[in-house]
Amino acid sequence: MKVANAAAWSALGRLSAVCGAALSSLLLALLATPDDLGRFLFAQSIAFVVGSSCLFGISHGVILFLNNPALLPGRAAGLPRGSARRGIAAAAVFVSLGLATLAASVIAVDELGLLWRPRLNSGAGGWPLVATWAWTWSLRLAAAGLLRAQGDLRGAVLSESVSFNALLVLLLVGFAVSGTTPGYRELLVACNAFSTAPLLLLLFTKGRWAATLLAHSGEAAKIAPRLVTGSAPMLFAQGLPRLANELTITVVGLVGVPRDVAVYGLAFRASQFVNLPVSIFSGAMTPVIARLNAVGRLPMAETELRWMTQASSLAGMILAAIGFGACVALEWAKPGEYSGLAMVLAALATGRVLATIIGPADVLLSMAGRQRMVMMIVAAWAAAAVGLAVVVTPLAGLLAMAGAQAAAATVRALVCWRAARGGLGVRTDALLAPTGIATARRSVAGLERLLENTEPC
Repeated sequence: MKVANAAAWSALGRLSAVCGAALSSLLLALLATPDDLGRFLFAQSIAFVVGSSCLFGISHGVILFLNNPALLPGRAAGLPRGSARRGIAAAAVFVSLGLATLAASVIAVDELGLLWRPRLNSGAGGWPLVATWAWTWSLRLAAAGLLRAQGDLRGAVLSESVSFNALLVLLLVGFAVSGTTPGYRELLVACNAFSTAPLLLLLFTKGRWAATLLAHSGEAAKIAPRLVTGSAPMLFAQGLPRLANELTITVVGLVGVPRDVAVYGLAFRASQFVNLPVSIFSGAMTPVIARLNAVGRLPMAETELRWMTQASSLAGMILAAIGFGACVALEWAKPGEYSGLAMVLAALATGRVLATIIGPADVLLSMAGRQRMVMMIVAAWAAAAVGLAVVVTPLAGLLAMAGAQAAAATVRALVCWRAARGGLGVRTDALLAPTGIATARRSVAGLERLLENTEPC
């Protein structure tokens, strides 16, 4: 039951993140001008990239090290278990706070456009507000990581994504009902408030916990360097895919105009729905894969994995079609403002659908102890994705860039599939997989029998 609850809360978090981002972008497209939407999506991508980068994988690493402090090498591992656990928690907060403050300071002082393209900076401004948004974003993710490490998955999901997205959507609905057009700066102020609210609530409800962290700054100083270096692989395995995808929006903002960011950002947000079913299924299957791998019975789960891939692929295709229809409707409702949006979405969604059909082989490899291989594949894909965005966008336009991103995502999925097929003897693709409700029931029943006969790892 605990595993089911964890999977449900993880699914809610992912659903909230994808639906909230897409719905808020669509509402803004209906309410604001393309230039204001482009500036907002550009600022949002900067806040996400800076906030996630400042964590450096710590939000995932802290979960591992809090449950097993002995994995921290050097002097940190020699601390008593209680001191080590409190030191790890304190170090996570202090490191993310320090890095986020440094990055936010750089953004805040760039009012002259030294870092960002002047034509985007001109008329937009608000970089101090973007900086504080990135700062609170990083702290929000760090707090969510600590809550996950303590087993409070509900609090982590609510503070990380649900509360912010729900408040932003409600605000935009209010603008729509009142007939008011939101401005760029007003949106930044609101996002800062919505991003800070969960932190204030956590500070109010867990004030004693925060005081305990401050009291263990000595242990944190010993642990912080090891925590950063030990968490670096987590950034590649867990955070780099989302980070690189979001960075492509930032790149479009740096090399293009606000309208380009609006079109590509809307298409990107809509295309994320394609991966939503496989993300939810993968979250539920991850502990199962780890348990079967621990006893050497991983190939026995192939039928269940391939059925999961087939079901999520079909759902992804349906969601892609719905998103394409919504983009066509938006182009029709606002002629000339978002021209080409549906075709950019079609290109991005094609790559995501193909990757979904190939299956979540990267998750399988990670849970089977092939993290280094996944790190290398993901790092190469991320470099290619960002490089293609930099080169292709100014030369050939958004549609060509979207096609290049789709090709890169497909190649990454194929490489992971080949590695899983050759190294683990397990296929994850949906091609020629068993179909039908009866097969699904047999698969689920077979998986349950496997788990009943397998000791937890």
